[in-house]
Amino acid sequence: GVLFIFIPWAFILTWLGRIVVVLVLGPQNMLWDVFSSADTKNTDDEHRIKHLLAERWFQVRCQQEKAGKLKAFRHVLFGKYSTSVPPMTWTPHQDVPLPAS
Repeated sequence: GVLFIFIPWAFILTWLGRIVVVLVLGPQNMLWDVFSSADTKNTDDEHRIKHLLAERWFQVRCQQEKAGKLKAFRHVLFGKYSTSVPPMTWTPHQDVPLPAS
């Protein structure tokens, strides 16, 4: 037990951690990706689906940016006087218009 006191554990664990990180996340993983995915070919359907998904993600991102810009613009225009109004009425009864109206 006394022998373990004199071993530089901080130095050993630091370098052991560095070696593990390099082995797990190192540049040799690029070679693994190149050789493991060389035999798989993407079909036209996969390319079409990827393109559609990328286009949809772009549309969603644009909509989110527009919504953020609109909110910022409203804040500039109205400041503390802008409030959010709930889109639905929470009444206990259901309002149905009469046929005569």
